[in-house]
Amino acid sequence: MVATTRITSDGLNLDILARCAPATDDLLDVADWLGANGSHHFSPIARIELAERVITRRRFLIGAGALALGSVTGCGPQEEAAAPTATVAPTITSVTTPVVALDEFAGLSALALGVKPASVFLTFGYASAKAVFDFAGVQTTPAAPDGVNLESVAALKPTTIIGISIPTTAAAQEKLNLIAPTTVIEYAASWQDQLKVTGATLGRAEAAATLTSRLDGAVTRLKADLAGAGKAGQIVSVIGALELDTFALSRTGLVGSLLEQVGLKRPPVQDVATEATNPFIPISAEKVGDHDADTIFLLSGGAYKTDALTASALWTTLGAVKTNRVVNVVAEVWFSSNAFGLDWIVRDVRAALLGDGAVATEGDVVSRWQAFTAARG
Repeated sequence: MVATTRITSDGLNLDILARCAPATDDLLDVADWLGANGSHHFSPIARIELAERVITRRRFLIGAGALALGSVTGCGPQEEAAAPTATVAPTITSVTTPVVALDEFAGLSALALGVKPASVFLTFGYASAKAVFDFAGVQTTPAAPDGVNLESVAALKPTTIIGISIPTTAAAQEKLNLIAPTTVIEYAASWQDQLKVTGATLGRAEAAATLTSRLDGAVTRLKADLAGAGKAGQIVSVIGALELDTFALSRTGLVGSLLEQVGLKRPPVQDVATEATNPFIPISAEKVGDHDADTIFLLSGGAYKTDALTASALWTTLGAVKTNRVVNVVAEVWFSSNAFGLDWIVRDVRAALLGDGAVATEGDVVSRWQAFTAARG
């Protein structure tokens, strides 16, 4: 599931304590000062734990240039600090509350629930997601190439931070918590669970439940319509290429689980389970034929170039190619593993197999987003 935050006090109070506490790294000295300045109700161990966080916060503020060494100016009597507690990020009651998303997927999930992030870091460099953020008036920030830039995050003064569980975000969570309560959303979890956690974190639990119900209904209708059209049990293949590496998607993950849920089958080489974080099956040049199907969904656009597959000598021998049943789909969105991605894939499958609408292209991102959010009401 999800790694949640571990908060000792809210960010504002922790900043005040960091600025006013004695300029020493001695835990006992800081703990004694805390006891005399509002945390006398803490146990000795709790005061030491809070002292450790105050010292860590002060180091961060000094490193970020927000606090001069030895600076204790402007410090009067302190309000009582809140006792340490283990909790998730606090509830947000306003869409204007500064929420920072560490990646495009977390940003899209927040926006889908009506919460406009103060900024979204472009961790994956997805042009499709940036088009949505630009349309919605959401500020985007280039991500650091080597992980989370704590100074850049702190400069945005967030009250809540969200991000999916890529290794760099998970590794930085403890430090991010010193800036603001941080929730790391498990990327390998189902889209429903991701949406539920995002909703709970952002105070949009009811909106998340409503959206989940709506999308579950769309999946149910797609399954019934495929069966009614005699398409249940058809074999569909999902393949793509990144530079010269060609791959197929397994039945694990959003795409595979959705196709299975609506009654579609996969070629035997794709009908396998893989690690949740790695649903890719390598395709060697001589094995392209193993991935033929009634319909091939060809992942394309952005960094996903199709030449490595379509230029193959075996490509023209595939039944789906001969019958013009190769459907180009936007790889970035099919890979997004969130509510918007689920809605997009359902619409694409309806268009490709039922003739209901048109399969989307990269140029349709904004119109698809508008349709997605219009249904939200």
